[in-house]
Amino acid sequence: MLIDRCNFQEFWKAMEQSDMVGLFDKYGLGHAIAKLRNFKPLMNIVGRWHQSTTDRKSDASCRFRLWIRQLTNTAGANGS
Repeated sequence: MLIDRCNFQEFWKAMEQSDMVGLFDKYGLGHAIAKLRNFKPLMNIVGRWHQSTTDRKSDASCRFRLWIRQLTNTAGANGS
C-alpha cells in the first residue's frame, strides 16, 4: 500500500502537483493502478485549480446581467 511507503508531505505534494501516478510508480505500485479505469487521467488533474462556487456564482451573475442588458438594448433598437 502507498500509505505504508510514503509520508504525508510527499503524498500532499504529489496531490498538489497532480503527480499521484508518479508517486505510485516511484514506489513500484504502478501495477496496482494499471487496471483501474480512468485512474491516471483523474489523478493527473487532482491538484489543478478549479473555480470556487462563489466565483462561479459571481461569474454567472455577471453573465446574466450582461445578457439582460443585451436583450434590453436589442428590444429598444427594434422599437419595442
